Amino acid sequence: MLFTAVFSAALAALSANAAAIRPRDVKTFKFQVNDPTKGIYYLAGNGAGTKDETKALACELTTGVAATPDVIKCGGKGFPKFGGDMTKLTGTTTGGSAGWSIDANDNIRWSAAKDMKFSIGIGSANDVYAETCPHHWTTHGTAKAIWIVPVPAETSNIAA
Repeated sequence: MLFTAVFSAALAALSANAAAIRPRDVKTFKFQVNDPTKGIYYLAGNGAGTKDETKALACELTTGVAATPDVIKCGGKGFPKFGGDMTKLTGTTTGGSAGWSIDANDNIRWSAAKDMKFSIGIGSANDVYAETCPHHWTTHGTAKAIWIVPVPAETSNIAA
Protein backbone atom coordinates (compact mmCIF):
# COMPACT_ATOMS: atom_id res chain seq x y z
CA MET A 1 0.00 0.00 0.00
CA LEU A 2 2.83 2.41 0.93
CA PHE A 3 4.68 1.53 -2.28
CA THR A 4 1.57 2.27 -4.36
CA ALA A 5 1.14 5.68 -2.72
CA VAL A 6 4.81 6.60 -3.20
CA PHE A 7 4.76 5.35 -6.80
CA SER A 8 1.58 7.33 -7.56
CA ALA A 9 3.04 10.52 -6.04
CA ALA A 10 6.26 10.15 -8.05
CA LEU A 11 4.29 9.54 -11.24
CA ALA A 12 2.14 12.62 -10.62
CA ALA A 13 5.24 14.77 -10.08
CA LEU A 14 6.79 13.45 -13.28
CA SER A 15 3.58 14.10 -15.24
CA ALA A 16 3.41 17.69 -13.97
CA ASN A 17 6.89 18.35 -15.35
CA ALA A 18 6.46 16.33 -18.55
CA ALA A 19 6.27 19.40 -20.79
CA ALA A 20 9.76 20.43 -19.74
CA ILE A 21 11.34 17.01 -20.26
CA ARG A 22 11.17 15.11 -23.54
CA PRO A 23 11.24 11.40 -22.84
CA ARG A 24 13.34 9.42 -25.26
CA ASP A 25 10.67 7.66 -27.32
CA VAL A 26 7.89 10.27 -27.22
CA LYS A 27 7.07 11.64 -30.68
CA THR A 28 3.64 13.18 -30.18
CA PHE A 29 3.22 16.78 -29.06
CA LYS A 30 0.81 19.69 -28.90
CA PHE A 31 1.65 22.78 -31.00
CA GLN A 32 1.69 25.66 -28.51
CA VAL A 33 1.91 29.32 -29.55
CA ASN A 34 2.94 31.92 -27.02
CA ASP A 35 1.67 35.23 -28.40
CA PRO A 36 2.95 38.19 -26.33
CA THR A 37 -0.34 40.06 -26.80
CA LYS A 38 -2.93 37.26 -26.58
CA GLY A 39 -1.22 34.67 -24.40
CA ILE A 40 -0.80 30.92 -24.81
CA TYR A 41 -2.86 29.06 -27.38
CA TYR A 42 -2.77 25.53 -28.79
CA LEU A 43 -3.41 24.55 -32.40
CA ALA A 44 -6.86 23.01 -32.75
CA GLY A 45 -8.91 22.07 -35.83
CA ASN A 46 -8.96 24.14 -39.04
CA GLY A 47 -6.05 26.36 -37.98
CA ALA A 48 -7.92 27.77 -35.01
CA GLY A 49 -6.22 28.30 -31.69
CA THR A 50 -7.66 27.29 -28.33
CA LYS A 51 -6.67 28.17 -24.80
CA ASP A 52 -7.97 24.75 -23.70
CA GLU A 53 -5.01 22.36 -23.95
CA THR A 54 -7.35 19.35 -23.89
CA LYS A 55 -8.76 20.45 -27.28
CA ALA A 56 -5.34 20.72 -28.96
CA LEU A 57 -4.53 18.47 -31.89
CA ALA A 58 -1.89 15.77 -31.46
CA CYS A 59 1.07 16.49 -33.74
CA GLU A 60 4.13 14.58 -34.97
CA LEU A 61 7.28 15.60 -36.81
CA THR A 62 8.41 13.19 -39.52
CA THR A 63 12.17 13.21 -39.97
CA GLY A 64 14.28 11.22 -42.35
CA VAL A 65 11.32 9.92 -44.34
CA ALA A 66 12.09 10.39 -48.03
CA ALA A 67 8.49 11.04 -49.13
CA THR A 68 7.73 13.55 -46.35
CA PRO A 69 10.98 14.93 -44.86
CA ASP A 70 10.71 17.25 -41.87
CA VAL A 71 6.93 17.67 -42.05
CA ILE A 72 4.74 18.43 -39.03
CA LYS A 73 1.34 16.79 -39.14
CA CYS A 74 -1.35 17.71 -36.64
CA GLY A 75 -4.51 15.67 -36.52
CA GLY A 76 -2.96 13.60 -39.34
CA LYS A 77 -2.68 16.58 -41.75
CA GLY A 78 0.32 18.65 -42.83
CA PHE A 79 0.42 22.42 -43.30
CA PRO A 80 0.32 24.41 -46.56
CA LYS A 81 3.48 25.93 -48.05
CA PHE A 82 4.47 29.37 -46.80
CA GLY A 83 2.60 31.86 -48.98
CA GLY A 84 4.24 35.22 -48.40
CA ASP A 85 4.48 37.06 -45.12
CA MET A 86 1.79 35.05 -43.28
CA THR A 87 0.26 31.58 -43.60
CA LYS A 88 -2.61 30.19 -41.55
CA LEU A 89 -1.67 26.77 -40.18
CA THR A 90 -4.66 24.92 -41.55
CA GLY A 91 -4.32 21.18 -42.09
CA THR A 92 -4.16 20.09 -45.69
CA THR A 93 -4.95 16.61 -47.01
CA THR A 94 -1.71 16.48 -49.03
CA GLY A 95 1.71 15.68 -47.57
CA GLY A 96 2.35 19.11 -46.10
CA SER A 97 5.19 21.62 -46.20
CA ALA A 98 8.76 20.63 -45.40
CA GLY A 99 11.49 22.34 -43.40
CA TRP A 100 10.10 21.92 -39.88
CA SER A 101 12.24 21.12 -36.84
CA ILE A 102 12.14 21.11 -33.04
CA ASP A 103 15.28 22.26 -31.25
CA ALA A 104 16.77 21.04 -27.95
CA ASN A 105 14.62 23.57 -26.03
CA ASP A 106 11.43 22.29 -27.71
CA ASN A 107 11.07 25.40 -29.90
CA ILE A 108 9.29 24.71 -33.17
CA ARG A 109 11.13 26.12 -36.19
CA TRP A 110 10.15 26.41 -39.85
CA SER A 111 12.83 27.20 -42.41
CA ALA A 112 10.35 28.39 -45.06
CA ALA A 113 11.38 32.02 -44.41
CA LYS A 114 14.07 33.84 -42.46
CA ASP A 115 13.14 34.70 -38.86
CA MET A 116 9.80 32.85 -38.89
CA LYS A 117 7.48 33.63 -35.97
CA PHE A 118 4.16 32.21 -34.84
CA SER A 119 1.26 34.43 -33.79
CA ILE A 120 -2.45 34.33 -33.04
CA GLY A 121 -4.95 35.95 -35.44
CA ILE A 122 -5.52 39.58 -36.26
CA GLY A 123 -7.93 41.48 -34.02
CA SER A 124 -10.26 39.17 -32.13
CA ALA A 125 -9.55 36.16 -34.36
CA ASN A 126 -7.82 33.17 -32.78
CA ASP A 127 -6.30 31.57 -35.89
CA VAL A 128 -2.69 30.32 -35.69
CA TYR A 129 -0.26 31.86 -38.19
CA ALA A 130 3.34 31.28 -39.20
CA GLU A 131 4.49 34.76 -40.13
CA THR A 132 7.22 37.27 -40.88
CA CYS A 133 4.69 40.06 -41.24
CA PRO A 134 5.65 43.55 -40.04
CA HIS A 135 2.23 44.94 -41.05
CA HIS A 136 -0.27 42.98 -38.96
CA TRP A 137 1.73 42.21 -35.81
CA THR A 138 3.91 44.64 -33.88
CA THR A 139 4.98 41.88 -31.50
CA HIS A 140 5.53 38.32 -32.66
CA GLY A 141 5.02 35.00 -30.91
CA THR A 142 6.92 31.75 -30.65
CA ALA A 143 5.94 28.09 -30.85
CA LYS A 144 6.84 25.17 -28.59
CA ALA A 145 6.30 21.43 -28.71
CA ILE A 146 4.49 20.32 -25.56
CA TRP A 147 5.24 16.60 -25.44
CA ILE A 148 2.39 14.19 -24.78
CA VAL A 149 3.76 11.66 -22.33
CA PRO A 150 1.69 8.49 -22.03
CA VAL A 151 0.87 7.73 -18.43
CA PRO A 152 1.00 4.01 -17.66
CA ALA A 153 -2.22 2.52 -16.39
CA GLU A 154 -2.34 1.97 -12.65
CA THR A 155 -2.08 -1.59 -11.62
CA SER A 156 -3.64 -3.05 -8.55
CA ASN A 157 -1.27 -6.04 -8.65
CA ILE A 158 1.63 -4.14 -7.06
CA ALA A 159 2.50 -5.76 -3.75
CA ALA A 160 2.21 -3.49 -0.72
